[in-house]
Amino acid sequence: MHVNQIWSQKSSPAAEQAAAGSFDTAMRLLHRQLGIKNFVPLRSMFLDLFTGSHSYLRALSSSPVVSLAIERGWNKSASPNVRGPPALVYHFSQLEEKLKAGYKATTTGKFTEALRIFLSILHTIPLDVVESRREVNEVKELIIIVKEYILGLQMELKRREMKGDSTRQQELAAYFTHCNLQTPHLRLTLLSAMSICYKVKNLATTSNFARRFVTQRLTSKTPN
Repeated sequence: MHVNQIWSQKSSPAAEQAAAGSFDTAMRLLHRQLGIKNFVPLRSMFLDLFTGSHSYLRALSSSPVVSLAIERGWNKSASPNVRGPPALVYHFSQLEEKLKAGYKATTTGKFTEALRIFLSILHTIPLDVVESRREVNEVKELIIIVKEYILGLQMELKRREMKGDSTRQQELAAYFTHCNLQTPHLRLTLLSAMSICYKVKNLATTSNFARRFVTQRLTSKTPN
């Protein structure tokens, strides 16, 4: 039996099914477990998982290419008759690094790039195989963080498109300040909202954002 068939029969995570080339099975699992219906954003990741779990060799230029399976956790003492799970190209540590990159892009005002990074994290999470309860909890926390940034950045980018509608601009800027962001990023949203409202002489709302900004500053300086 081909190793891909063995993987497909023995594997339960969707990522391992994709690595085995069983894309339909992987999609059914993700739909049943997470309710995912649009798999277009995951297409390239499925392909990465499949190619990442295989290596290809050609002994001679005239000979056919030989496909070799790459197993996760393989070692020299492993039995040649027992197949381990497929090697996976996505790991939780990579998501942590992407999160740092998303934070950095947000801090520097590169919101389009930041949104792309946070969406990439969200799309990768369903294909990450966690190894412990701690990682499960960390993934759940990561989903909450990423969701807030995606929502906020989408609103901010939409606001920038609406240059002729000051009311809608103020509304979207205000919404952005209520997203659960890191403190430095929340301050940036408050400063932006203050500026937008002040320019149209909405002084009452400007004052509200100013008070929230000062409160944030005082709170961050209060010793534990």
